[in-house]
Amino acid sequence: MGDKQFGAGGARQASGLCLTFGDWFVRGWHGARDLFRQYDAKATFFIAKPDKIPNRGWNRLRALQSDGHEIGCHTMTHARLTKFLTEGTFEDYIVQEILPAHDLFLRGP
Repeated sequence: MGDKQFGAGGARQASGLCLTFGDWFVRGWHGARDLFRQYDAKATFFIAKPDKIPNRGWNRLRALQSDGHEIGCHTMTHARLTKFLTEGTFEDYIVQEILPAHDLFLRGP
């Protein structure tokens, strides 16, 4: 089939690749903008520890977003759920890790 795949109803569609990057390497991601542009590639960047990102990091994330990339967020401390649940509940995890990250991520610095 080469670089084409068949979708619903036998229609041809272009093949694709999903690029994701995670954690706190914002400077490196931003430094790769020309490479992404060269290949017309879009990626999803998942940040961790959003409260530790300096203003220049947020500015770089905004630039990536304006290039058409997606910005997501892991959690506040990047805690491993399985370890967290040995001492806390899933509700604790949501309250301590997810909700504060979500609020901070939406609000920004």
